[in-house]
Amino acid sequence: MTFSLLADIGPALLLVLAMGIISFGLLVFYTIHVINSKTDNNEKILWMFFFITCSILAFPIYWYMRVWKSPAENMSMIAN
Repeated sequence: MTFSLLADIGPALLLVLAMGIISFGLLVFYTIHVINSKTDNNEKILWMFFFITCSILAFPIYWYMRVWKSPAENMSMIAN
């Protein structure tokens, strides 16, 4: 009985674990990106607050506004 239950829950558990690892990796990436960006400190604090409280919404919004929209600035950050 226990093995049957574990076999049923196993794929869902792996999915939850993978999503947690991906979410943590994105949090680290975006945190480093915000710290290295040339925005003012108030905006940095605001983005960090959004990343921690509502990351599922903040990650795509930040990516669209700061990563995808300004590739020239991002390339200069990578080169430094």
